[in-house]
Amino acid sequence: IDEPDEPGTDIDVDPKQPKTESEKSAELLAKADGNTDADNPEVGDTLKYTIQTRNTIKDSLITNLTIRDAIPEGLEYVPGTLKVNGEAVTDEDDADEGYVVDGEVFGSFGDVTDTEWHTLEFQVIVSEGQAGKDIENVAVVDGDNLEEPDEPREEVKVYPREPKTESKKSAKNADESKEHYEVGDTVVYTIESRNTVSDSLLENLKITDVLPEGLTFVEGSLEVSHGGTGLYEDGKITAEFGEVTDT
Repeated sequence: IDEPDEPGTDIDVDPKQPKTESEKSAELLAKADGNTDADNPEVGDTLKYTIQTRNTIKDSLITNLTIRDAIPEGLEYVPGTLKVNGEAVTDEDDADEGYVVDGEVFGSFGDVTDTEWHTLEFQVIVSEGQAGKDIENVAVVDGDNLEEPDEPREEVKVYPREPKTESKKSAKNADESKEHYEVGDTVVYTIESRNTVSDSLLENLKITDVLPEGLTFVEGSLEVSHGGTGLYEDGKITAEFGEVTDT
């Protein structure tokens, strides 16, 4: 045989289905003039958001990987701070890999075949009126062939945490067999209050109640929770709880 045969055939290999792992974080980058809380963001402070994602499946392809983030109310983008994979890009929608339009930050990473982390970074300033608020920021990580996008999120608690109370008052007949009140019945009043804002301080919480005409206080019936102190004097009930940090 002068020349050997070389039979062959082509095999189509389907790529593996990619799967993303995504994270989002916020870092306190700079304090505004006059702000003194070094550990927590306050109005006027500068934050840096970092969104990162990676393909966790080797030998797979993500087609047209993108990260976008609509900056929530209460935060203001700092122009010129956008970075894609650590490289500065312009804010304009031009030929580079990122842009900022109408409060939405966008980064494009093209087709991704590796399992390395890909990042989008930008800075914001905490706007006026946000003290005591929780600002949640949700990003969207997507690709043309991903089954569903990732939505990494981060919540920023803006300080100082202004307390806000929620209170309620109820009355019941001490004789639980009765549905209505009659002269001579004993009425049990319960007044409750709580601070609804976590990580805030409610200074010198006090509950007072002036008994209306037609009711007589029952001596020895005053109960105060959480180690507070209680007093009945001149027709007025007073309960003091000091500083309250729980909810």
